[in-house]
Amino acid sequence: HGIIEQTKRHLFISSLLRIEAVCVCVNKMDLVNFDEAVFVSIKNELRSLAEKIGYTGELYFIPLVAKDGDNVVNDSTRMSWYKGSSLLQHLEALPVHSKEKTLPVRFPVQYVIRPRNDDHPDFRGYAGQLKTGTLHKGEKVVVLPTLKKSIVKSVHLAEKEVDTAFAGESIVVEFEDDVDVSRGSMIVDAASAYHQVTSFTATLSWMEEQPLTVGKSFFLQHNVNRVKAKLVELNEVLDIKTMEEKTNVNELHLNDIGKVVIKTAKPIFVDTYQSNAANGSFILIDEFTNNTVAVGVIEDFDMSK
Repeated sequence: HGIIEQTKRHLFISSLLRIEAVCVCVNKMDLVNFDEAVFVSIKNELRSLAEKIGYTGELYFIPLVAKDGDNVVNDSTRMSWYKGSSLLQHLEALPVHSKEKTLPVRFPVQYVIRPRNDDHPDFRGYAGQLKTGTLHKGEKVVVLPTLKKSIVKSVHLAEKEVDTAFAGESIVVEFEDDVDVSRGSMIVDAASAYHQVTSFTATLSWMEEQPLTVGKSFFLQHNVNRVKAKLVELNEVLDIKTMEEKTNVNELHLNDIGKVVIKTAKPIFVDTYQSNAANGSFILIDEFTNNTVAVGVIEDFDMSK
């Protein structure tokens, strides 16, 4: 029963994070004498849950006896009624998605490079990982928060100069103009919409023994940017047993999932998680212990605040 409850929580998080495929491994089938009816019952319960919470991705179910290797790497001879792939076969066959390359450019600056040597007397490069999008030499860009515009003069990948960089690559970018860029700045393509906000609604998974209450302050880490933040509203908490959202709540407890409103001390440069997962997620860090106490995804933001 406890495993089913945890699986419910994980399935809800998968729905929240728009995960496209979930594989449910039903382990310890030897304890129920490899009974197909037990496996089918668990599968039906979780499929019903997936429909209830609106999960639209693919669901796969594999019966296992992990300690003996049944259906882990090779097909099990003790569960001949199962006609699907083993876990490893299934994972190796899953398609690799690259939709991040088609999203708008989101390039948080981690470090400014100024060699100041004879070979590069005036070089000023901006280093970091291109979170999403495809960045081209000659592309028009905007730097947040200054809103200064420039054109990409060069893109460096490792020790060579390239014409194009793709999401996931660690690069150094040089501009044609001398603009104000520092660690924590965000470089975006000029053609896309971009948002600087100080208040947003988020779904939060609380990971600390001490309950979360309204008014609590944290460090909020978003990409390379770390800012002071405060919880200003606690609107809902998910009942993992019934999958219903409860209102009129005062605190979040360990492993609770809730909908909150967070206000930051200075603007951050975000997208909603639904539109751009890499730029719509964050963590909360306790300002005294430096422990990570929550992970969150941005649902919406108020541009008037």
